[in-house]
Amino acid sequence: MAQRPCLTTPACMSLLPTASQMTQGKHEAAIETRRLFELPDYESILGDHPFVATTLSWIANSYHALDDYDNAIDASRRALEIRQKLLGDHQETARSLYDLGVALSSKKKYERWVLILFFPGFLSGAICVGN
Repeated sequence: MAQRPCLTTPACMSLLPTASQMTQGKHEAAIETRRLFELPDYESILGDHPFVATTLSWIANSYHALDDYDNAIDASRRALEIRQKLLGDHQETARSLYDLGVALSSKKKYERWVLILFFPGFLSGAICVGN
């Protein structure tokens, strides 16, 4: 039987430095490390997985701290989609919904926030409205 690649080594090697970068306010460095190293490893080995969603949430939070709301919204939305698909009604799904709402509120996109909350099909594209 073929052995699956080990996720533990790359994940552990990058978590401590990126956590340190975030706590020191070095969000650009944290985003770069997560986007170039952590996220590709998780996605290639695990596909859609809660680790991928968590990494996307951390990336979104760093973008938000930098007032880059468009990228924060994109990363938060992707994390939410993964968690909805894998976890359904779960506290981590609720956390992703909250993160997306915060990013949308910061960008003054209140209508989208309401649509996402009350019409789950909006996120998947089943319901369409203008920008």
